[in-house]
Amino acid sequence: MGLTHWSMELASLDRPAPVLSLAELEGDGYAPEPFWYPGCEGPDRDNYVSYAQEALARIFEVDQTGAVDGDRRRLDMEWYSLSLPFLASPLLDDLMDYHLYDLAYQPDRYAVEELSVPGFDRLVVVEAVAYDSQQLFAQSGRRVLYLDYSGSQDLRDHLESVAGLLAWS
Repeated sequence: MGLTHWSMELASLDRPAPVLSLAELEGDGYAPEPFWYPGCEGPDRDNYVSYAQEALARIFEVDQTGAVDGDRRRLDMEWYSLSLPFLASPLLDDLMDYHLYDLAYQPDRYAVEELSVPGFDRLVVVEAVAYDSQQLFAQSGRRVLYLDYSGSQDLRDHLESVAGLLAWS
């Protein structure tokens, strides 16, 4: 099995990929952030998808940025489908350690909630106490998902979509 890698702007995505749409999450008034950086040319890395097929996992990373009524919104996703299912739970732990590196030192910065929801082997939602930001860590079977969201929505209200991402093949 050869290794495969590709990446492209989200707007030009021409193949299947697991994507939780920031536009659908935000609803009316959402617009993707226009691509513009002074002196920078190239793809819109703020609305981008990449794929890698490695020896132990298929990995999708999706970054989305936009605004609702001038307020910036962001949703970053890491999606993993592991060839060895017993690695899924340790990967979820590693993702939590990596993305919540300061939890042990600043526990009052986060509200951590582990949920017991049908369709998920593990599901953890972490809210930043001081601003509108959530991180969601989920596992179902051999699939692991990490979402990092900044905005006014609650990811717990979209667990059906999250479960759909974990079921995507």
